[in-house]
Amino acid sequence: MNSIWYDFRYSFRKIQQDKRFSAIVIFMLALGIGANTTIFSAVNAILLGSLPYREPDRLLSVWRTIPAEDFFRGEAAPPDFREYRDRNKVFEQMGAYYVSGFNLSGGSAPERVYGAPVTANIFQALGVNAVIGRTFNAEEEQYGNHRVVVLSYDLWQRRYGLDQNITNKTVEIDGQSYSVAGVMPENFWFPKTPPRVDIWVPLAFEPNSYLNTRRNYFLSMIARLKPGVTIKQAEAEMALIGRNLEQEFPENDGFGATVVSYREEFVGDIRLTLLLLLGAVGFVLLIACANIANLLLARAGARNKEVAIRTAIGATRRRLIGQLMSESVLIGLIGGGAGLLLAYCGISVLSALTPSDISRGMKIGVDMRVLIFTLALSVLTSVIFGLAPAIQASKTDLNETLKEGGRSGAAGVSNGLRKLLVVAEVAFAIVLLVGAGLIIKSVLKLRQVEPGFNPQNVLTMMISLPDTKYNQPHQKLAFFQQLTQRLETSPGVQSVGASMAMPLAGGRYAKLLSIEGRLPAASMGNVDSARYRQITPKYFNAMGMTMLKGRAFGDQDSENSLGVAIVNESLVKQHFPSENPLGKRIWLGPPENLTTTRFPRLTIVGVVNDVRFWSLDEPDRPTVYVPHTQGGTEVLGTMYVAVRTLSDPANFGAAARRQAQSLDAAQPLAEVMTLEERMAGSLGKHHFIMTLFGIFGIVALLLAAMGVYGLLAYFVSQRTREIGIRMALGAEQRDVLRMMLRQGVMLTLSGIVLGLLAAFAVTHVMSSLLFEVSAADPFVFGLVSLALIVITLLASYLPARRAAQIDPLIAMRHEC
Repeated sequence: MNSIWYDFRYSFRKIQQDKRFSAIVIFMLALGIGANTTIFSAVNAILLGSLPYREPDRLLSVWRTIPAEDFFRGEAAPPDFREYRDRNKVFEQMGAYYVSGFNLSGGSAPERVYGAPVTANIFQALGVNAVIGRTFNAEEEQYGNHRVVVLSYDLWQRRYGLDQNITNKTVEIDGQSYSVAGVMPENFWFPKTPPRVDIWVPLAFEPNSYLNTRRNYFLSMIARLKPGVTIKQAEAEMALIGRNLEQEFPENDGFGATVVSYREEFVGDIRLTLLLLLGAVGFVLLIACANIANLLLARAGARNKEVAIRTAIGATRRRLIGQLMSESVLIGLIGGGAGLLLAYCGISVLSALTPSDISRGMKIGVDMRVLIFTLALSVLTSVIFGLAPAIQASKTDLNETLKEGGRSGAAGVSNGLRKLLVVAEVAFAIVLLVGAGLIIKSVLKLRQVEPGFNPQNVLTMMISLPDTKYNQPHQKLAFFQQLTQRLETSPGVQSVGASMAMPLAGGRYAKLLSIEGRLPAASMGNVDSARYRQITPKYFNAMGMTMLKGRAFGDQDSENSLGVAIVNESLVKQHFPSENPLGKRIWLGPPENLTTTRFPRLTIVGVVNDVRFWSLDEPDRPTVYVPHTQGGTEVLGTMYVAVRTLSDPANFGAAARRQAQSLDAAQPLAEVMTLEERMAGSLGKHHFIMTLFGIFGIVALLLAAMGVYGLLAYFVSQRTREIGIRMALGAEQRDVLRMMLRQGVMLTLSGIVLGLLAAFAVTHVMSSLLFEVSAADPFVFGLVSLALIVITLLASYLPARRAAQIDPLIAMRHEC
């Protein structure tokens, strides 16, 4: 123990004596460890951290499946959910929910919030209690007793000022009074999908509600396993229940049921992103370690006499290695501490950059697991960069080293090992830069995608009329007709339109599709479908979309006129590839041989261009547009309004809000943003990954260039006398310059070849993150290789130029 303490004291003095060298090493190490700690803190919080539920490993998502179509993640109809809940013997609790929007009014300005109607036992299933008040009881799941609400902590803080007496007070939701039952904990996030839900209300169906029937699939299900029951047993149980329901109910023909770990559901789609980022910073740290090892090897040569003297007075090789490793460990610990300080800053930046669909409310920070990771990483890197130099330095030849006038111990250092480390640095940098290049090219491709609409000068907003206040179709139609007319007459407005769904705002609304005169499908599983949109007449103008054939909707397409429809290009290509679709008749429902219901016929009067609706990387699907006025009993009160302006649309938001509230003072506007902001938001995750990969790639490039520069600078100092002799014998400056540059180029090319082979194998893992870019894209591989050659040539030029300018007379006396 005394010897260890002595070694660390001696190591600390050596670090203080060589402050410049120590500062460089600690800086590079802090950079690598800080980056790794920052990304690991996100991995720890999102992937490894405990979900904000009791015993989260017992939570499962339950899904309806259609095995024949390889479809395994479908929502359930309410009657099916009740069958799954009542028949199973493997779940302690089973609940259901869906996400919807609500108008919250009363008190301050009206606000649109996202909420979830949930079964009364959902919080028991999750194992989370309210921090104030209570959650729901079974009686409140009955319609008429259901007007109670549980608030999120964020909403309680934001709108109600952390009112400790909030329980039993009333709030107005969709025009009706609800009593506040309780407030959930601050870190509670449920359901998992953004936007974050702010209120929960009991899932209660009005008597004879069409929603409470089979074939209305909108309920997500979650369950808690009984103690001792495995996921496999639950999967088998639900599959059996699914088969039984299939036999008992014709509507369930072809359906089954399965389960998935809720943790997998919660983090499954972001796991790859975070692990790739962790791998990227791992490469940065390896490059830093290789650089530090090279620096230590260089310093080992300068310390050979010291090591030789210690050996001569009795120090064993094991003792010498221990002493040198203690220096590395101490440097590693200091670098780790500095890295932890950098990580605190990095975590703040990372938290600000991380989109909500990645963080999902999980707080990224430093906890005990992160501290242990940083400590372990500091010690591990100390071994990685310190062991080889320590072993090399301990091989000192006493006779050669202690000779008067002997060289400064450089002969004791392995130049081969130094070259190998630089090759490894270049190879690691290639892998990281290729990954960054693929991500950057993918994002650039996404930004060049033609969305099918003109996003410039368009303000969008969402308006949802509560059914309690607007329970008749004509009331909803009148509101939106008056609103669009008022907005159109406002100064600076070019066109106004509305749709039940907005591109890049979500909403996969679809209906079954049948075509008059076509051979009907034999079963429901074979019926075609199409996305469904109710729109106002000038929606296409407001969005900047193009009518390819026929006409747009007009005032003549009223609720009393013949049904009409406009279809998109994708529908024409799929169903009318060699026909003129205009005048064809369709209906939005199954073939009449499979149902007793007769659906209204719609005549196709126009064809409009495709749009990228769900995301820029998802091609459009067949879509049917119908006039809002012809929605019948399904006329929607939730519409997205698009306002095309002559100038900056962001300046029109306040005027739009005034116009809406002049029609209904309690009516809030939600998601008020420009169409360009929607497009930018849809790329948020891609920009996040691109930014981090880009930063790590630049750091890796600079570290690799430093490695090449450091090695050649060392070679110049080592071969000064040799260079002087060559020049004295007639070698010209350009010959020396070429000789030194050749060394740098050969090392770089060796690293590039190894790096390209490794990148070709590694980058296939990230294929799912790429858009229209191959994981083996030759342009990216070539450009990265060229960039690294150029950068390392510049790094090689400085020491090569210094070597070419050596005075032969001075060089001949070097170390003589």
